[in-house]
Amino acid sequence: MTEPLLLEHLLSKGVLISAGQLSKILIGDNDGFYQESKEILRAGIQTGQIHVDDIGARHDGKNAYTTVIGNALFAFFSTNYSKSRVSFLLIE
Repeated sequence: MTEPLLLEHLLSKGVLISAGQLSKILIGDNDGFYQESKEILRAGIQTGQIHVDDIGARHDGKNAYTTVIGNALFAFFSTNYSKSRVSFLLIE
């Protein structure tokens, strides 16, 4: 979902937030979200069978790949400049 659509949705639900505040939340200090994302992936891998797929696109003039990992219980998305599907297993 794009930032403008997210802002529109939040405003329609009565959340009083500016476009600047929303942007700061989304791209500001996100270490807590990153840590939570890693924990979701670790727990998801332990659920058993997982599916992995990736899609490529150019970003800033370079090839980039978004890897999707998940099953019926979770979904994890990671965008990198490497297409290695095993890289998600090397999470700290």
